Amino acid sequence: MSVSILNVGDHLSLEFETNDLEAIHQYISERFPDMRSKAAGIATIVTFGGEDFTFQNDWDDPCLISGSTKGDELLRAVHEHFRAT
Repeated sequence: MSVSILNVGDHLSLEFETNDLEAIHQYISERFPDMRSKAAGIATIVTFGGEDFTFQNDWDDPCLISGSTKGDELLRAVHEHFRAT
C-alpha cells in the first residue's frame, strides 16, 4: 500500500492509490463511526473526528485534504497506521 502525506498550502493531503480506497475508507469508518460524506461539486466533503476534509479522485489520484490543524493531526494518524502495516 502506498500512502503519503503532502503539504498543500497551510495544511496536509493524504495521498493514496485508487486500489487502496476501500481500505482507507474502512479504516476511517471503523476508527471514526461519525464519518459522513456529501457531494460538493467535483469533490466530496468527508467529515470525521469533528473535522471536514475534501476528498478528490481526479485522474485516479485519490486524496483527502485537511482544512485545519486538527485535521492535519488526524491525517497523520491515518498515514501512520498504513505506513506501519
